Amino acid sequence: MTIFEINKEIQRGEQILQKGYVQEALTIFDSILEKDPGNNLALNDKGVALNQLGRYDQAIEIFQKLLAKKAANPTVVFNLIANYMKSEQWWDAGKIFKEYGHVLAHEDFENIQRRLQAAQAGQKEPYSPASNTFDYAYIHETLMPMASKRLFFIMGVPKSGTTWVQHLLNGHPEISCSGEGDFNRIMNALKDMANNYNRHITGINKNIGIENYLTFQQKDLQYLFTTAIFLLFRHWPTNGNDRIIGSKNPIMIKSIEPYPSLFPQSKYIHIIRDGRDVVTSAWFNNLRGNKEDTLCRWPDFHCFVEFGMREWVADMTKARSFGKTYNERYLEVRYEDLHNNPNPILEKMLEFLGVDPSLESLGQCIQAGSFKSLSHGRERGQEDRNAFFRKGIIGDWKNHFAPEDEDLFMGYAGKLLEELGYSS
Repeated sequence: MTIFEINKEIQRGEQILQKGYVQEALTIFDSILEKDPGNNLALNDKGVALNQLGRYDQAIEIFQKLLAKKAANPTVVFNLIANYMKSEQWWDAGKIFKEYGHVLAHEDFENIQRRLQAAQAGQKEPYSPASNTFDYAYIHETLMPMASKRLFFIMGVPKSGTTWVQHLLNGHPEISCSGEGDFNRIMNALKDMANNYNRHITGINKNIGIENYLTFQQKDLQYLFTTAIFLLFRHWPTNGNDRIIGSKNPIMIKSIEPYPSLFPQSKYIHIIRDGRDVVTSAWFNNLRGNKEDTLCRWPDFHCFVEFGMREWVADMTKARSFGKTYNERYLEVRYEDLHNNPNPILEKMLEFLGVDPSLESLGQCIQAGSFKSLSHGRERGQEDRNAFFRKGIIGDWKNHFAPEDEDLFMGYAGKLLEELGYSS
């Protein structure tokens, strides 16, 4: 098998593992290792599968081998300690932690340290209640690992390439970025709930003349919102090795202000694309989703250009202003640069997120986000107007903008286009 074929097979095994078919995935990893015994990624994935099957001693053997080969790799150290703890080999877990704990991410270090201290004090490990039982303490215990992971958010005007970038990054073994979370909707719903409840309670207090009933405060809402997000992240598919959790959410730009303080270690990747291509892609995507409603709101493409250009300028301006405020936590990525020369741009994103940017990891990401894979076999440029990934090219706006469309767009958004380096 070629390296490409092996990586493709590993990816298939990981996808099967994520779906819960652990034994089937294990068979795939074993098959790969028969052909390529030194493949560290397949070996690591086999260890993860064995862990999920409860075969902790066998998983430990694998991670011990990897530790000897990869000299204190954080992922390997974490997995080895986790399996020692799962099998209640606390002394061995403590020994590895003492020797190699310094390579772990801060959050992982503290989480393991807490569990080791609890074991030393004779406290029981968290248990799993029956599936039909609500257990508040257990749910919070399961949220702690989520809260200790680093978070990142992919944002950009819709149809700027955020879904593509999500798939690229989700291909990395240390990243879980499996989908989109419309967190602003949760935020707004919680605000409405709290306002309605507080208004009702305030009326009751006023009626009885005593402020006897309590209302929600701002910090209560912040707690509910962050907990809701971690509850959702808890269900994100994972390969067991992820250090970082991400979410694609284009429209978070519109209500982004609370996120940096609610998630102090979070990072933000802003995908920028030529606004004319954004409008063109969005037009066809809306027609695909609901042609009748789309044509009811915008009778023709020219009307949609007028709407789309204003949305593009407003969201771009707000996101870039946010980036100036949080410049160390913000990274701009141009769709066109990623399209033309993906490796250096992807490497920059991985370094920004603090994960392994090796050629092996880059290859996995590129494979996971290839247009051919996402479009179920089409090459870039082969159009399917019934597909979300319609065409995947740069400059398609030239095929659809009439002169009056271009004049309208340039008159309103030309300055921003020029500022971003896009020619007319």
